[in-house]
Amino acid sequence: MIRETSILPDFPDYHDFWGFDPETSLFFDIETTGLSAASSHVFLIGTICHTEHGWQLTQYLAEHTSEEPALLTAFLADALPFSTLIHFNGTTFDLPYINARAKACQLPVLFDRASGQKSSIDLYQKLRCLKNLSGAAHMKQKDLEAFAGWQREDTLTGKHMVAMFRTYEKTSDPELRRLMLLHNHDDLTGMTHLLPLAAYRMLADGTFAQITGCSPVAAFSGNACTDLSFAPATDYGSPHLRIHFTLTAPLPHELTLSIPHATIGSEEHFFRLIVKNTTAMLDIPGVKTELKYFFPDYKNYYYLPLEDQAIHKSVASYVEKEYRIPAKAATCYTRKSGIFYLQPSAILTPAFRPSYESQALYFAWQENYEANPELLRPLLTAILQQILS
Repeated sequence: MIRETSILPDFPDYHDFWGFDPETSLFFDIETTGLSAASSHVFLIGTICHTEHGWQLTQYLAEHTSEEPALLTAFLADALPFSTLIHFNGTTFDLPYINARAKACQLPVLFDRASGQKSSIDLYQKLRCLKNLSGAAHMKQKDLEAFAGWQREDTLTGKHMVAMFRTYEKTSDPELRRLMLLHNHDDLTGMTHLLPLAAYRMLADGTFAQITGCSPVAAFSGNACTDLSFAPATDYGSPHLRIHFTLTAPLPHELTLSIPHATIGSEEHFFRLIVKNTTAMLDIPGVKTELKYFFPDYKNYYYLPLEDQAIHKSVASYVEKEYRIPAKAATCYTRKSGIFYLQPSAILTPAFRPSYESQALYFAWQENYEANPELLRPLLTAILQQILS
């Protein structure tokens, strides 16, 4: 069995966000001769841990399948002190596979969730919220690495690795050994390059530093929205609310999104998001019209057909009986004209809508929003969660 170590350049680990202690955490990745632990073997395991010398990468390579027990013994002994295991899609493959092969070799298992001795962080599961973003749709590790702005040297696949190992068992070819170790090396270091994608996770969770400003935008024009040139031309004439905010951590590269939210009349309206580094801007679509606010306790109201609105019973007693009827849920409203902006749910109140049956909810602009834009934090949080989830 071959055991090789090297020290990696330091990297931003975002451990506070991901929830691990660098001193007690172990990144790991495995290479196997098949997908079934009952009929195949593990022949290569790689790890990254933090030492007094920095981040250390260690690789354990069995030169023959007969060395699998020795490989597992060395790896499990080295992994024993660590309380957190970090991996990419290891929940469904690496962890159960290692446990099964350890049992087959009469060795202690690596991870037993019931015991609570170790915790597990699966970067694949943590980053699934990015699957709707261009470049991350397939959610393969290589795709996410490229999305994060890192290009690996290795070009092999898992199938290549199995064929190479079968040949290496017979020939001990040093070039095959180099290529197999490089593949495992890049799988491991690739995980470290995924850690800065925490910035996307923060954004998708609705976590950001502060709202720096907000203001109504009457309408887009061809020259006024060059930074939003990706938006559909059919939506340029609509009023919008523009919110500027800053991120807790910088995105690896610029993000532009235009997400349809609702169809008003014949036009589809969009949330628009632009992020550059730690600076972000969100445009919320609006409409200039008349909308209704529906009172929740309709049994305490009368509807006035001539005025097309509802009034409380305490006031309705002054209206002649022939001009009032008991309100129903669909007629218990007051009307308001102006510019209204879409919201995912009744976050900012009062919440207006075109009709009782309508699913689209709106809010009206208030002057104190501009003076205190942090009042819009719940709204911004909900929209970010919706468009990035």
